[in-house]
Formats: sequence, C-alpha cells, structure tokens
Amino acid sequence: MFKVLIKNKATNEVRETVFKFNWHDHTEFWLTEGSASCDCNLGKWFADAGNEKDPNCDCCGDQYTPVKVILENGTEVLLCI
Repeated sequence: MFKVLIKNKATNEVRETVFKFNWHDHTEFWLTEGSASCDCNLGKWFADAGNEKDPNCDCCGDQYTPVKVILENGTEVLLCI
C-alpha cells in the first residue's frame, strides 16, 4: 500500500489518494509516464480524494500531476515530472 499526492496545476491544490497494492520498481514509471499518468486517471483519483464527482478529464490534458509518493514505511519518493 502507498499514498500518492496529486496536484491540480490550475489551483495548486494537492490531494492524497491511497493505492492498495505494493510499490514496485516499475510503479514510478506507471505514475509518471504510463497509463496512470493520463489526466483521465489522475483527475478521477484527485476528485475521489475530495469526495467529488469524476471530472471526466481529457486523457491528453495536463491539469493533474503526481508529485510525491509516501510508502507504507514512511519513505517519500519525489516524482520528477
């Protein structure tokens, strides 16, 4: 399990969401360049973290970005986007 801090670039608001699977070497790529990096996914997780409706974002958008991961043991992983 790990937490991801996602930033809305339009408002600079950061929200935390929890993923209930283990962090692996490839997970950083998944969050920053893989399928999880699309605004459709990041926007949904950002909305979920604020108990808001899914914004149905454009996959090609650039409004949301993952900024940091906090692992279960407290280790922080800064994401270079």
